[in-house]
Amino acid sequence: SGHRLTVACPPGLTVDTYPGALVEILTGLVINSLDHAFPDGRPGALAVTVTAEEEGGAWVTLVYQDNGDGIEAGLRTKVFEPFFTTARGRGKTGLGLYTVFNLVTHKLKGQIALGRSAEGGVRFTLRFPAVLPA
Repeated sequence: SGHRLTVACPPGLTVDTYPGALVEILTGLVINSLDHAFPDGRPGALAVTVTAEEEGGAWVTLVYQDNGDGIEAGLRTKVFEPFFTTARGRGKTGLGLYTVFNLVTHKLKGQIALGRSAEGGVRFTLRFPAVLPA
């Protein structure tokens, strides 16, 4: 397919959290990139980079970025709302990033922020406890 995934994670990084939630979050972000990175059917090879780093032993910062067209500034405040989508005509429901937001903020007790990658695509920065509080 020509798509590329690069993962950078320091050896020995350990988290005590919900692994299924992390899988669902990353899957949701990848699906969002595949669906929206190159609109109007324009061909493109998606390049996704995921980096993780420990923050003082208590927090983990995970950064997800792609090389797509990004999200317009005027839409960035809406992407985590339920049922918001720019692709309803293509059968999208607008629940993908809403689900990601809820998993990060509620299940993992963390935060998520949206910005632009160096290539102009999306950049999601997640920050969550390395050890989930009981």
